[in-house]
Amino acid sequence: MTQIGSGRLGGLRLWLRGESGTDWYYAHLSAFAPKLAEGRVVEAGDVLGYVGTTGNAVGTPPHLHMQVHPNGGDPVNPYPLLKVVSDQEFALRESALADRD
Repeated sequence: MTQIGSGRLGGLRLWLRGESGTDWYYAHLSAFAPKLAEGRVVEAGDVLGYVGTTGNAVGTPPHLHMQVHPNGGDPVNPYPLLKVVSDQEFALRESALADRD
């Protein structure tokens, strides 16, 4: 599920619901990716939009506000999840480099 739109606080914003039921919220975008559409299924690595200063972020440096809502509930700190994924990606790249040697 993809919901795109605009709001007073988040400015240009979008919601995604993953197969696990986790909701992902992105706000303050300057624009949406050209192929992004309401209801479109997106895949990891797809460009969703571009960082910006919309909504209540006007006057701040361009940035992305991101929230993770497990099972559609209250938001949780996304850092631990993103760190695990980043560490796994780093390990895969290191392994691929070692295999080339």
